[in-house]
Amino acid sequence: MFSAQKVVSGSELRALSYIGPSLFSNGGIVGKVVADDSIADRLDLDFISFGAMSNLKTLDVFANAANHLAEYDGALGFFVSKADKNPLCGVQAGFDYGIILKIHPHQFPQRTWIACAGVGEWGTSGSTWFLSNRWAEIAKTVGENDQFVCVIEVKPGQDESARLHHFRK
Repeated sequence: MFSAQKVVSGSELRALSYIGPSLFSNGGIVGKVVADDSIADRLDLDFISFGAMSNLKTLDVFANAANHLAEYDGALGFFVSKADKNPLCGVQAGFDYGIILKIHPHQFPQRTWIACAGVGEWGTSGSTWFLSNRWAEIAKTVGENDQFVCVIEVKPGQDESARLHHFRK
């Protein structure tokens, strides 16, 4: 017999395996892994969330008044601009897509919230791999306090194929 209160997806496990070592090696930060529902009521914290509509903290990022960049449109099945509700970019068949969305929440602007959210199994882990391993590519165009959204394109099964497909500040 098998029993589990909560099950973690493969994309979330891959995402964790990428971000933990990167935080430590690039900033000396030791991250703490917690379930989204255990901090659902907290806003005064820094975090990186994994997953789109299945993660309560990602939903907080999308809904926060400081987010003027992107949200997920369930009818389209893709990420859209908060301003005009148009898809952030075009997509190609045969790829999964993810976003890296960074904001400073309205309630606590000194805090940083980052969502790595995907469309398709590999969108979430591919976007986290990109954040962990290609941060310099993003950092060239953003300041420390800039909010931004990146769309990452990734071949299913190959997080290391992740590439920056679209960028907006």
